[in-house]
Amino acid sequence: MSFDENGPTTAQIDALIPPPVRLALAYAPRHARAAWRAFMALDRRLAQLIDPSREPMLAQMRLAWWRETFARPAAEWPAGEPLLAALRPWGEARGALTELVDGWEAMIGDAPLATVDIAAAAQGRAAALAGLSQVLNGGAVSALAYRWALADFVVHMGDETERSRAMTLLRAAPAPERRAGRAMRPLNVLAAMTERAAHENRPIGGAGDFARAVRAGWLGA
Repeated sequence: MSFDENGPTTAQIDALIPPPVRLALAYAPRHARAAWRAFMALDRRLAQLIDPSREPMLAQMRLAWWRETFARPAAEWPAGEPLLAALRPWGEARGALTELVDGWEAMIGDAPLATVDIAAAAQGRAAALAGLSQVLNGGAVSALAYRWALADFVVHMGDETERSRAMTLLRAAPAPERRAGRAMRPLNVLAAMTERAAHENRPIGGAGDFARAVRAGWLGA
């Protein structure tokens, strides 16, 4: 599988990725950067679809479009969608992208979402990251990815009950036996920054996050 890091869609894809995530992606080895960029852009794109201010039925229809697209061979995907073009190298591993869609669909509903729905959403994102690791030969990452997804929900959820439920799940989640491998180094950085922010009840980007990113990126700690 080969990802073109310098393709014409790079700027469009980067526009979807927030600065803290871009910082984490800087720690990906060169051969993995385009894959990471496309994955995180898709994660953000799907998150935007389930915005509570939007009509739930419309969100489900749009998520269904992505799910149906990923069910088909990449050669049959619609042309003209930059994100799909960037995701084509997933090939037969594209089923993991459906897990990401399913995860975000679990977030559709009136607040506060049930604990089981928050857990399902985190599991879907973790499964998709495990698929990315498979594409990049990055090793086992499911436990770390699940913790990152829950911490990310804590940081970004606006409903206090949902935040509390996500935090309870995070505290109960098993710690990973080891950090992610070299190709999945951005996950080490994301998890370190996001869990710190979740436990301190603040957004990512606070004092100390840069140092934490450097430590996780280079030392895996």
